[in-house]
Amino acid sequence: MFDAKERLARPDLSTIVRVRILTSVDFPPFNFADQTGRLAGFNVDLAREICAELKIEAKCQIQALPFGELEKALEGGAGEAVMAGIAATPERRSAVHLLTTLSRRAGPFCPQPQGQDRR
Repeated sequence: MFDAKERLARPDLSTIVRVRILTSVDFPPFNFADQTGRLAGFNVDLAREICAELKIEAKCQIQALPFGELEKALEGGAGEAVMAGIAATPERRSAVHLLTTLSRRAGPFCPQPQGQDRR
């Protein structure tokens, strides 16, 4: 579970060109399209805050895909991270880094492992 006291070292992101965070639009209040069609919800707000905290807002892109396509898109290099309610199974733990479970409902934040082909 989330630990409010946990602090991670700030990485050097000066060479990062962009960070593509993948999510879905069909799981309110975590991920959804608002009345104007803009991505909204807890996971989207959190992704934007992470980008702001890391001072890379201009490099962050949040893209919505159907939930069933998120893992394959990450594996195929279409994004650097997934922020959605993905179950932390043993198979997923061996395939991607599961940073943390944000809530029992929300699921973990899943970045692509270091050293993987990002295409």
